[in-house]
Amino acid sequence: MAEVVRGSAIFTYRDYDDEAKSLEVLGVEIDDVNYAAQTTKTDALRDAINGVVYGELNGYDVVARRGRQDPKVLPSNEEAQREHQWLIQGIDSVTRAVVTARVPCANPVGRLVANTNEADMTNGDIAALKTAYEDYAISPDGNPITVQKVLYVSRNG
Repeated sequence: MAEVVRGSAIFTYRDYDDEAKSLEVLGVEIDDVNYAAQTTKTDALRDAINGVVYGELNGYDVVARRGRQDPKVLPSNEEAQREHQWLIQGIDSVTRAVVTARVPCANPVGRLVANTNEADMTNGDIAALKTAYEDYAISPDGNPITVQKVLYVSRNG
């Protein structure tokens, strides 16, 4: 029997002020059978997050694989602040428990429903984030997550 470990991806972003913030996303168990598929899903989730933030990816950690970016690379956009976040709100598809995750250094430009803090789920970058997150993430109980909405929030939100 192959050894099985819980999957998890941790993405760390650096903001304009050289402050870091991380997002951890639980994933399905990784084994020698699904490793390649999970690697592809992790890369898609990383790319989708990169598509909706100002911040610079400082590094990411995935069970059985580690990736690091140069920690000295800072974003050029001063709007890249760890306090500006995408709040992903989802539901465990089995228990119906609420599940949330916060993506730091959010870039809301052109991605919000007019006059709200809600992400436009039809926006290509937001749709890619939703799809990649649902494809990779699982709840603390190990069930699939369905994203209900994504909100743009800041330090006090």
